[in-house]
Amino acid sequence: MYLYAPAMRGVFSNRFYPRIRVWRYSCQGLPVVNVELHFTRCKSVIRILCFFIVLMSSYNVTASHGVEEYYSTPGTRAQGMAGNFVALATDSSAVWYNPAGLGFNTGHIDMTLEYGDYVAFDGDTLDEGQLGSAKHLKFAAVAIGPVGIAYFRPYVFSSNSYAAFNTFLVETSYTELKIAFGFKPFPAVALGASLDKATMDSNSVCASCDGDTRGSDIGLSVGGLLKHRLENGIEWRLGTTLRSSLEVEPGDGGYQDLPIRPSSRAAGAALGLPLKGTYLLVTVQTETIKYNEQHVSEEFTGAVANTVTPEYSRRGIGAEWTVYPDPNVTWMLRVGFAKTQTDLAGTEVLHDDIRALSWGLGLVLENGLVFDFAYESRNLTNSSNANATQDIKLNSFSLSRSF
Repeated sequence: MYLYAPAMRGVFSNRFYPRIRVWRYSCQGLPVVNVELHFTRCKSVIRILCFFIVLMSSYNVTASHGVEEYYSTPGTRAQGMAGNFVALATDSSAVWYNPAGLGFNTGHIDMTLEYGDYVAFDGDTLDEGQLGSAKHLKFAAVAIGPVGIAYFRPYVFSSNSYAAFNTFLVETSYTELKIAFGFKPFPAVALGASLDKATMDSNSVCASCDGDTRGSDIGLSVGGLLKHRLENGIEWRLGTTLRSSLEVEPGDGGYQDLPIRPSSRAAGAALGLPLKGTYLLVTVQTETIKYNEQHVSEEFTGAVANTVTPEYSRRGIGAEWTVYPDPNVTWMLRVGFAKTQTDLAGTEVLHDDIRALSWGLGLVLENGLVFDFAYESRNLTNSSNANATQDIKLNSFSLSRSF
C-alpha cells in the first residue's frame, strides 16, 4: 500500500513530505510494520527541525518561586531591629540603608565587619527540600566623615532552570559594592547618594549548560534624612530612600530571567526619648519592593506556566534601649518586627507572607570598640499550601570601631 502526503504550503512551499511506502507481513505470528522513507526532497526540512530541537534543548529558562524570602538583612544592629533602619542609619551602615545618614557622620570614622547567616536552599530543585541557612561574610564597610564604601551580600537566590528538557537548581549569589556620599545643606537636613556596582554569579549542576554565569551592572541609590533634637533631649527623625533596580546580564551561561536586585522605595520615622538615665529609640518603616520579571511554575510541577513581576509591601517597627551602667561601658538592647506580603497567589511564589521577629545586643567600650549580636526568627507562609510554611533562624555577629 502506498500513501502520499500533500505538498506543504507556506514557508516551505517548494518542499514536499517524503513518500511513505508501507507493507505488512507476518513473522511467526507477530505483525510487523516496515516503513520505507524516500528523503530525496526533504533533507533541508529535517536539518531545520533538528536545528530547532537543539536550540530548544539549550535554551535555559529560570523559574523563581520566591525572591524576597532570600533577603538577608545587612548590619547586625539593623537586623536586631528587623531591618527598620532607614531613619536611624548615621554610621557605616548608612551606605546601604540611607546614604544621607553619612551627612551626620562629619568628623567621625566608623568601620564594621559582619559575619552571619544567609538564607540558603536545601534540595536539588525547588519542588524538593526547604529553605535553611548558611554562613558567610555579609557586610564590610568604612565611613570616613561623609564618605563611605561598603561591600554587601544581601541575597543568595535559588531558582529552577529548565534546560535540555530537565530541571536544575540554579544558585545566584548577589554581591554589591557601594560608594556613598552625604552632605547637610541645612543643620537638620542631610541628602545623600550612592553608586552601586552589583555582581551576580550563578551556577548549577546542569551538565549541558554553558557553565557558570557572571554579570554586573551599575545602579544608584538616593536618600534624605531629617534629624532634630529638642531642648528636653527628645529627638525625632524622618528618612527616605529610593533604590534603582539593576539589569544584570546573565552572562555566557544563558540562564533567562534570573532574580536581580529589586527597586525599592522606603520611608521611616524615629523618635528618641531620654528615660531616667537611659535612652529609648523607636522607629517605624514602610517599604515597597519590586523585582524583575520572573517565570513561575504553578504548583511546582517543573513546567513554566507564566511570568509575573513580584512586588512586595513591607511594614515594620523596631526599638533600641540604651543603658549606661558604667561610664566606660554602654549596653544596647534591640527588638524588631517586620511583615512582608505580596498580592501574588500562593502558586506563583513560594511564600506570600514573610514575618521576621528579631532581637539583638550591643556593647560599646570606652576605646570605641562595638560588639553586636542579632537573632532573627523568620516565618514563611504560603496561603495556598500549608506544607510550604516554615521557620528559619538567622544569627549575625559584627565588630565595629568608631572614633
